[in-house]
Amino acid sequence: MRHRIEKLKCVECKFTKDELDGKSVEFRFPVNNMRGNGEFSVEECDKGLLSIAIEVVDQHKQEIFGIYLYQMMAYLIERNLPGSRFDFRCFQK
Repeated sequence: MRHRIEKLKCVECKFTKDELDGKSVEFRFPVNNMRGNGEFSVEECDKGLLSIAIEVVDQHKQEIFGIYLYQMMAYLIERNLPGSRFDFRCFQK
């Protein structure tokens, strides 16, 4: 599979790298007409900021692409209830 990666964006987040990295997430961003699910990939930046991406597998193109979250998107991350299909959700209204 090929990887497509965008430019690194560093944001504040109420969750830590350890809480998010590698965890499943469902997302919906109507402004960008994007919805689906993936897995968080998180890197630490300077000053306690994080670079948060949702890695999504595109089965048709056989590639993995990263959706890097802007600050407003990072504020929308919520933990799902135990027993949910995904660990987290990130829904833009």
